Amino acid sequence: MKYVKNGLLVGSMLCLCTCQHRRLVLKMRRSDSVVYRIETTAFIRWIVSDKGNTASGIYLSDEVVLDSNLTGWARNIQDTLFTTQERLFIRQQLLHPRFRQWTVDLAGPVNLIEDSLISRLFEGQDGWLAYRKRFKTGYYSFGYPVFLRNYTYCLFYASYKEDHLSGYGSLALYRRAGPYWVLVKVLEDWVA
Repeated sequence: MKYVKNGLLVGSMLCLCTCQHRRLVLKMRRSDSVVYRIETTAFIRWIVSDKGNTASGIYLSDEVVLDSNLTGWARNIQDTLFTTQERLFIRQQLLHPRFRQWTVDLAGPVNLIEDSLISRLFEGQDGWLAYRKRFKTGYYSFGYPVFLRNYTYCLFYASYKEDHLSGYGSLALYRRAGPYWVLVKVLEDWVA
């Protein structure tokens, strides 16, 4: 009987500890999610201000870039800037992002263009002609920001397209410097 009582007591305590641990983990995930949104919004607003506003502002595709090139680049990151754990974290974040679409509350002062509209405009013979009739300047596409080292570093992909043979993009690492971000290194880039 004594062993049964002790077993029940230990079992109850384990269950209580497990339940409290689960609540703590869920609470931490929710708070991390809130911090992530705040940091993402601040970072994107800085990126947008760094791009320089034209009279009409900048245009941004509402779809988060998650293409095979980006995940391929992340898979091949062998840079000594990242630890093995950070490289695994980067891959995991890019393969399973927290969101897949930019919104005004995340991206800030931009003109969001629905990716489906961009696709429809480019279905015809000259997609850029159709695009230019509707929008006067090119558009940006942003990837999913991956924050590292307690939100002091950010791995970020951005591209700009303005014609079929005019565009550029890069996967770059930024470091926080107070309210600003400083480019540390361009890991991959392309130009058309």
